Amino acid sequence: QVFEICVTYWSSPGDSLSILISVLPPLALPIVMAVFMRLRQQVTINASLNTDAVLKTLTDEVDMVTRNVKMIIGYQRRPQAMAKVDARIRDVNSCMKALDFINQQNLSFGPLLISAMAFGYMIYGGRKCSYKIATVGQVMAVLKALMMSGSAWSKIYEQCLVIQGSLPALIHVTTYLNMPIDLKRRMTLNRTNRRTSKQIAAIAGDMDTLP
Repeated sequence: QVFEICVTYWSSPGDSLSILISVLPPLALPIVMAVFMRLRQQVTINASLNTDAVLKTLTDEVDMVTRNVKMIIGYQRRPQAMAKVDARIRDVNSCMKALDFINQQNLSFGPLLISAMAFGYMIYGGRKCSYKIATVGQVMAVLKALMMSGSAWSKIYEQCLVIQGSLPALIHVTTYLNMPIDLKRRMTLNRTNRRTSKQIAAIAGDMDTLP
């Protein structure tokens, strides 16, 4: 529908450049958004993983304090322990602010890109109208089509950002699932213990049969 509107209102003979300029922004929107997401993907994932690591450090520190609270109070180490916890809380706050800033930048790119393309097309359409090459209705129709396309791609872009936000959790799950396990070692130890137990039981049985 968007392309039909653009081609219909710029279908005058010999005006292929206007048709190209009208159809190009809706085509360029998903490409530019995909390139931006690809460039920002590693930055976003690193910020999220850093926030998770700092949160884990904070929980470990709090767990250590709660487990050893009597010892900390007994040895008068409460100020030092609280200073460490406060430092971890500041680290968490700074990491969460940085992550929220990155997410806001990613989220605002779509509307900013659409506004920039609409602004550029308004300048181009205004020049066409001033030279009596196009009418205001033609320019407004193509601009409406551009905004319709931009609104649709903006919703898709927001859903892609939601998917991108789940990648750090997927990385954690994949990492833990692929960590080495000691199942084979425990099976070997268990079989060795059973074999040894049978040998000891056999020796004990032989000793019981002695006269």
